[in-house]
Amino acid sequence: MVSRAIGKYHFLMTSARSRLLPWALILIALPAQADGLLNVTDLKALLSARSADSALFDINGNGIIEQEEFLALGRSYGAIASGLIGDTDAGSGFYFASLDDTLIAPLATITVTWDTSAVASGGLITVTQAYATYTNGDTLDIRNYLRLGASDTTLLQPSGKTARSTGVGSAQLYATFGGISGSTTTVTVPPAARFNLNSPLGSNLIDLTYYTTDYPFVDCFKASSAWDIVGGGTLDLDADGWVRSLDVGAGQGVRTRIFASLAGNYPAGRYIMLYEGTGTIGYAGSAQYRPALSSPGRDVIDVDPALGDITINITATTPGNYLRNMRLIMPGGVSPNDPYRWCASETDCPGGGYVAFETNYATQIFHPHFLDRLKTYRAIRLIGWARISGSPVSSWNERPRISNARWTTETGVPLEIMCSLANRIQADPWFVIPHLATDDFVTQYASLVRDSLAKNLRSYVEHSNEVWNPIFAQNAYIQSRGLALGLSADTTIAGRYYHARRSGEIFNIWKSVHGGSTDSFYRVIAAQAASATGAQQILDFENTYLNADLLAIGPYFGVYLGSANEETRVQAMTLNQLFTELEDTALPGARTQMQAHAAVAASHNLGLAAYEGGQHLARQGLPANDTINALFEAANRDARMGTLYTTYLNDWRTAGGRLFNHFVNCNVFNPVGRWGALEYPTQPRSAAPKFDALQKFIEFNPKWW
Repeated sequence: MVSRAIGKYHFLMTSARSRLLPWALILIALPAQADGLLNVTDLKALLSARSADSALFDINGNGIIEQEEFLALGRSYGAIASGLIGDTDAGSGFYFASLDDTLIAPLATITVTWDTSAVASGGLITVTQAYATYTNGDTLDIRNYLRLGASDTTLLQPSGKTARSTGVGSAQLYATFGGISGSTTTVTVPPAARFNLNSPLGSNLIDLTYYTTDYPFVDCFKASSAWDIVGGGTLDLDADGWVRSLDVGAGQGVRTRIFASLAGNYPAGRYIMLYEGTGTIGYAGSAQYRPALSSPGRDVIDVDPALGDITINITATTPGNYLRNMRLIMPGGVSPNDPYRWCASETDCPGGGYVAFETNYATQIFHPHFLDRLKTYRAIRLIGWARISGSPVSSWNERPRISNARWTTETGVPLEIMCSLANRIQADPWFVIPHLATDDFVTQYASLVRDSLAKNLRSYVEHSNEVWNPIFAQNAYIQSRGLALGLSADTTIAGRYYHARRSGEIFNIWKSVHGGSTDSFYRVIAAQAASATGAQQILDFENTYLNADLLAIGPYFGVYLGSANEETRVQAMTLNQLFTELEDTALPGARTQMQAHAAVAASHNLGLAAYEGGQHLARQGLPANDTINALFEAANRDARMGTLYTTYLNDWRTAGGRLFNHFVNCNVFNPVGRWGALEYPTQPRSAAPKFDALQKFIEFNPKWW
């Protein structure tokens, strides 16, 4: 077969041996292209191919059949093409001519050289060299025409000429060209791999509560509810929150609950309750006590999540040796070979080395399901764990302690645990300082971070959370402080100015603690996304911008749809109409905010970050509306939400934004908001359009700043 280009037509000549096309010459009028390329439509017409076949010929997937690909059709797809235009029996083979009419032999092998040196640090696996060899000895550089595949896409995600490690373990990476598989390489990702090194995204963590749909800790008692008093009276608690005594004669007891809103989406199996002291513990809800397997200080319970939450009752405790240090250890364990994979048992643990949680809970701390869904985020904003909004904490001795009975109180999760999480997944922690914090608190806080955080990580430091937002106590506080200090007679501006001043004071304390340097932390000035003017005022007051690195905003989209003014209109919307509204109005509104603040940041020589962001379909502070709630929930579960997220994040990048922290990683959908990228920790990526879009953006958009 010979291909000629004469004038404005392409000619195909085929051997008379072809059964399907026995004539000697076919003339097909095809539009000649100035770049000498045939597009997919042209090739389909030329070959009378089925529509699915075009993907076989467009090897690099760019929608154009390029010269090398067109040649590869003849060299490599003889068997396919024979069913369309030619014949390969009798050993004749299928030959295709180059543009100079020289017959080229069929493809024999392809050879690929890989660079896997960056995989352990979360970098890309790249193709450094790739060429095809033909039976006549000719070679062709095919780096631009390879298709990559992996034996296990949970460990390796191929994309174009590169692949990214997404799990711990070993998998085969291979390349194909012209229907022939080429060199393979075994990629082994070590347990210490950092999956977020090139990630442009971070995530906020939701408040830790007994109804939070995440289960961060192997010792899930840390996520239990406050003691519910049975039988009335007041409780006698020690400094860590353990019940020292009960008025048993009056029928007094206490109970606590765990996993109240997970709707069965937490691990079933054998839980172990470890404790000190003596008393009477009972179990209800999804938990069944196994007395024959239990011993003093160690209760064995079997849990069936389909029955609801875990309820723990204390009906008696011995004064002087009261029940304390209770730890409810979740079932299963982990392998040192893969810290992001939960193993139900030793037989479920790949590569051996199974360690049960009962053995290592004190050092494991975090459940692998929790870690696995966070590992690709470059930063973790810890506002929820610190319970920052409305925090009552002002002095260092009011901070939460590791020894506390639970970490669901108004003071939050201990700072030591936050640092441990950052170190474990190698994510930069974003710390938010309580609005009431004293200078001594800030000094002690910065000192603990300095001594606990891995040296290769860099923290973010922010003064409180959304101090502009009137629903939070910190808004009234900064305004009152600004007025009291005489910073402005205008309440709003006085608050902005105090926020600027206090931010600078906090940054200076951190700088002093870190030896006079800011290299180990970013100084973040947060502002309201809806007011670029407000951001400008904050940065300009006392030249605050000179003592900052980043301006941060929360550029949510769709905020207005949850307002009382929009209720009648939104209630009448279909799901399709809501998505039209989000695409045509909500996204452009967020884009405008991004662009305005990017200009403010650039004019002050600062980077722009998002402390929070994502969809904002929420009716906060309004009465329940079942119709709107159902509409908003359906939208958040619709694949089109993922498409919107992709557009939204691309807008952020185009506007000049840097790190973007989504709000939040995992949480149940409810009338207050549908914030979670995931609704529960093990939700399949295919069923979580927001999470999928975030991960795809990470995979295809390496950090650009």
